[in-house]
Amino acid sequence: MVLEGVQDTKQHPLLGELLKEAYASRVDVLTTANLNDTAELLTGLVSAANEHTGWTVAALRALLHPLYEPDPMDVGRCALRALGVERQTAEALARGHGSLSGLLARLPRPGGDMEAAVAQVASSAGLTLYQTGKAFRAIGVEDAPLSRKRGLSRSGSSLQ
Repeated sequence: MVLEGVQDTKQHPLLGELLKEAYASRVDVLTTANLNDTAELLTGLVSAANEHTGWTVAALRALLHPLYEPDPMDVGRCALRALGVERQTAEALARGHGSLSGLLARLPRPGGDMEAAVAQVASSAGLTLYQTGKAFRAIGVEDAPLSRKRGLSRSGSSLQ
């Protein structure tokens, strides 16, 4: 079992109780400070894995499939949170687009209309243009506008 973020400044009130129960169990427990530490831990485990009587890291997928099926919406929300997007904004973007790849598909090509892309994503997610622009900047779109306009009118033209 890997417990991630046990040293975060914002901790769930029951984290201490959870840790006590986890360490008292018969399951091996590894703790990591954050998402980056977890990634390094898993990378190390995978790079050191060798085939042993037919078992490989690739075989883990078939073994874990009935127990763990990743939810694309949850993965997208977690990825956005890891990039620094506020919780409510990340949840709205994940709900509005279904997955991180669904959101990224809405980004314009270089030289495309960034304001229109921000407006379209904001409308789909029920967010303000400012919230959406901040989220775009967090995922690396440096020229995303941070508009304080209220959004689009029903005809699609910008409100002043």
